[in-house]
Amino acid sequence: MGPSNISENLILKEEQFQNLQLGFNVMCGYTVVNGTGHINETVKISSEVVSTSFYAGFEVINKNIEVTKGLSTIVEVKQTVPIGCTYNENDTDICVTTLVLFNPNERLDPCEVGVNVVNADNISRCFHEIQTQKVNDTWDQEKTYSFRVSTVDHYYDDENKFSLRLQLGDNVNHPIWKGFIQDEIPVRITGFYTYRNRLCYSHIDPHMKTADGIYYEQQRVGDFMLYHNTYYDIEVHEANQLCNHNYAVCTCGIAVRAGADVFIINRCGRANILEFVRSNDGGIIDVIEVNSYRYKVITPIGTIIDIALHGGSYQNTMNVDIIMSAKDLGNVQGLCGYFDGNRYNDFLRSDGVQSSNNNDYKFSESWRLSDGINLFKTRNRHLDKWAHYSEVMCHCVEPVNGSCNSILDNICRNPSSITLSKIQNANTPEKEKELDRLYHLINNTRDISQTINTDVTITEEAIRVCNESIYNSAAVVLFGTDIINEDPEEVVRQCAFDVSESVTAKAFTEDQTVV
Repeated sequence: MGPSNISENLILKEEQFQNLQLGFNVMCGYTVVNGTGHINETVKISSEVVSTSFYAGFEVINKNIEVTKGLSTIVEVKQTVPIGCTYNENDTDICVTTLVLFNPNERLDPCEVGVNVVNADNISRCFHEIQTQKVNDTWDQEKTYSFRVSTVDHYYDDENKFSLRLQLGDNVNHPIWKGFIQDEIPVRITGFYTYRNRLCYSHIDPHMKTADGIYYEQQRVGDFMLYHNTYYDIEVHEANQLCNHNYAVCTCGIAVRAGADVFIINRCGRANILEFVRSNDGGIIDVIEVNSYRYKVITPIGTIIDIALHGGSYQNTMNVDIIMSAKDLGNVQGLCGYFDGNRYNDFLRSDGVQSSNNNDYKFSESWRLSDGINLFKTRNRHLDKWAHYSEVMCHCVEPVNGSCNSILDNICRNPSSITLSKIQNANTPEKEKELDRLYHLINNTRDISQTINTDVTITEEAIRVCNESIYNSAAVVLFGTDIINEDPEEVVRQCAFDVSESVTAKAFTEDQTVV
């Protein structure tokens, strides 16, 4: 524009944007020309004075978006210029449109990894409503719109870079705003390795390992909270009883709850049960039958409970490994320990008191289940549905109209899943009657006092035998001690504990097999 002596000619006007769309930078500058206009006069022109750059459109305030895997972050968007409203003179309705931030490559596929974006102020919505301006409306130029960006996780090899799109609703007709889209808003996912290969386990006798890698013994009969994700309220209960001719304590039952679904494998009583005893959430727990002696249970947040069933002198017992997901970090307590990457605070008791170890069993005893919450004993316990945790349900894809789709009806199921067949006749009178019968039987066991000696002295002979057996095994000879994510010295110690406890060679042979 210019040069001109008339200020009106130096104003940036709407008609100059007829072929432009908002989402650009504006800078102003001026020079001063000093002269009378005579033909022989030397004209003096000052240096140009330039303003700071002004972005016209919707500006993403935090441009370097990073999300820790399994968590979320808030992205702020600021509207820097008002949006005009097209309306009739007698129209009294408020003019509104929508603003949405989303991953344009996301699909409504529960097995698709990526990032999910919702309205941070109302997580049941994918969009923000924006008031567009009539003639006498007041525009709040300081207002920002917050979006919550979280990760959609499956495993360690998920992608770590995504690109978001900011898009205005399609009911804006002014050409400068119509069809506004801002692409290539980068998101980087971090923290992949904080929880990688982290698992807690309960192996027969039970030898325990916390998710942060602390080993301890849990020679106690009864029912315990093995794992509790306090954020998503997902539980794994463990039932222990005497085994191996009453020489040891073993896990004989496992119960997994997410929302209002409960899956149980229980071999403790007069009947064995492998069943969904509650399925009011329609099967959000995915159960995979690897074979008739091994099952994998996958929770809605991706935690895997790997269950291996045993025979022989350990008939009706099991080993349980819980493989942590990204959403477990900082949220897990119970016999699995407080999972936060710090080995020194694992023995957090249910009363909030920290134990230094479990030698006195105060840690594990604090996680003994009361009958009111015990899933092995109380089948009709009140359970909130998974919808109660709605922040993990709203899945925003193709959000031209800001739709929010529930992922509840689209659980990512393994082809070997038995969940749907197991819940097919759920909640029928016949099924309820059968479950009542089974619950009576699994809780009808012999009243055996806990006579096991928990003060075991590990003998030198037991250590020698276990060292020879484990380090001379074909697997270790061929592949070394790195074939498992385990401390080989701890494996030897657990073996020697079992041999010293049972004292018999027969028991050692069977212990060696299951350890």
